[in-house]
Order: sequence, then structure tokens, then C-alpha cells
Amino acid sequence: MAGEKILLIDDETDFIQLLALDIKKKGYQVVTAGNGEEGLEKARSEKPDVIIFDIKMPKMDGYTFVRYIRKDPDLSPIPLIALTSYDMRDVFEMEGVNDYFLKSEKVDVLFEAIARCCSERK
Repeated sequence: MAGEKILLIDDETDFIQLLALDIKKKGYQVVTAGNGEEGLEKARSEKPDVIIFDIKMPKMDGYTFVRYIRKDPDLSPIPLIALTSYDMRDVFEMEGVNDYFLKSEKVDVLFEAIARCCSERK
């Protein structure tokens, strides 16, 4: 597990900072972005092992972000975890998202999803 790079994309600064701290405590490297456009740039430059992203963001929403990632041959193998306040599993599955995490859930659920995505990628 430890050492994999996680890209977190969310426009809620306080939330993303707290989540990044929790993920770092589990031994992961963390890179953050505040919107989908910045997230796409960081995905290209940082080559993360997993990308966790919000759906509602400025400049580029999560759905558009997923379409860009899945069309790029260098980025398409990266597992995607949607981070949202809405329970929309069917939509995420159709969009090519590996898993989703409700912001209201305990962070342990997210850690399980991260570990699963990292192990499936190896």
C-alpha cells in the first residue's frame, strides 16, 4: 500500500486539506487541485495512482473531467473515485468511475476504496 500517489480534486479547501491529512497519515503521497481543469493538468504532470474528485466544481465539473481522463490513453488506466454528496452509483458506473465515496461517510470507507484501486492497478 503505502507510497502510492493520490490526486485529490475538490473546490472545498477546508474539506480537501483535512482529507489530505488523513490520507497522508495512511502513508500515501497526496497532490491536490481546486477544480477539474487544474486536476487534469496535475493528473498529466503527477501521474497519480488514484484520482479522487468532486462532481460539482468550477471550471470543469467531475463528469467532464472523467470524459477527458478516459479519452487520454496515458491517463485512462488510472482508477477514479468520485467524491460527492449525492448517491448516484448507476451514473458513476456508466461514466467509467471505479468507485464513489459520499462525503458524509466515514473516511475508512474511502481508505478501503483507495487500497482496492491501488492493488487492482498493480
